[in-house]
Amino acid sequence: MHKFMTITATLLASLTLGATLPTVNASAKTYKTTPKSLRGYYIGKSDLVQFTAHQVILGAPQAGQLPQKIKSIRQTGKTYRIHAISEMDKEAITIKFQKRSHHHLHFYNHKKVFLFGSNVTKVSHHIYQSYNGNPFHGLPKGVK
Repeated sequence: MHKFMTITATLLASLTLGATLPTVNASAKTYKTTPKSLRGYYIGKSDLVQFTAHQVILGAPQAGQLPQKIKSIRQTGKTYRIHAISEMDKEAITIKFQKRSHHHLHFYNHKKVFLFGSNVTKVSHHIYQSYNGNPFHGLPKGVK
């Protein structure tokens, strides 16, 4: 009988505690513009990315760069999904990437995206423009 009373009291206490605690919302955050922490210039071994408030520009050094107009950004944990419209052919695309650390992003393979499984590192405007103009100078130290 003592064991039954202990189990009943434990269940009653856990139900009471569960009812009084606030519920956790597991939904993702949705943005209309790029969060300020992501804005800037990123380069990798053969990839260039620029985030502005309303655009993401994807490309390669000394090659065509494709501006995409951002419609929404969805964040779940460290993973971001950007829904955008290509300004050239008006096609809707999805760009998926993960924020690995403060300055490093990892892009995943998605249809119509030129960054396939690449890591990019945040750099200054000067380094971005210099690398885009002449990628044979090499990447700065710490940029992969």
